[in-house]
Amino acid sequence: MIALLAPAFFAALVALALNGAPADWAHIRVRWQPLALGALLVQLVLFNPPLNQQPWALEWGPWIWVISMFGMLAAFLRNAATGGRSGAAWLAAGLGVVLNLMAVTANGGQMPLSPQALATTKGEAHLLEHSLAQDAPAPLSNVVLIGPETRLTGLGDVLPEPAWLPGANVVSVGDLVLAAGLAWWAFYAISFGSRRRVGRPAGAETT
Repeated sequence: MIALLAPAFFAALVALALNGAPADWAHIRVRWQPLALGALLVQLVLFNPPLNQQPWALEWGPWIWVISMFGMLAAFLRNAATGGRSGAAWLAAGLGVVLNLMAVTANGGQMPLSPQALATTKGEAHLLEHSLAQDAPAPLSNVVLIGPETRLTGLGDVLPEPAWLPGANVVSVGDLVLAAGLAWWAFYAISFGSRRRVGRPAGAETT
């Protein structure tokens, strides 16, 4: 999930370079921010030691992940309700979450992962290691290699990132839509704040 935020940070830097830092940072509001951050935190800790080896996590972890995704979707849709370009950006991000949710819920709480794409980005040795780990009872993983019984494979992690990209991984269509929506919002939020600063009359108060 953290990697999906990288385009948003890059878009924010581009907006700052083009428009300058907005004086009125207060206008950049993210509604239901605690819910979104809480959902992100759950995803960060759930699939890493020590939680990813706990018996309760192995049993309920996939569905805890699904619930966290629904929480993030709710936060995105709440921000989309503001309307305008900012709302459209949040709506796009929400669409990305919906696409991922479709793939995950259709496959028992795990995201389908293309073996070919994984080998392309990480190498055959990593694919073999992942295959062996998949048959082990632990640790908890949020992905499962695509097999004959996999559903909605087209919405899974099937798109290898370019090899020149640091930490190249395999992403889904939903990931790309989500990242694009967040980047769109970040660029618009910074640019809009800069225009407000330029357009404010000299001596006007900032509120």
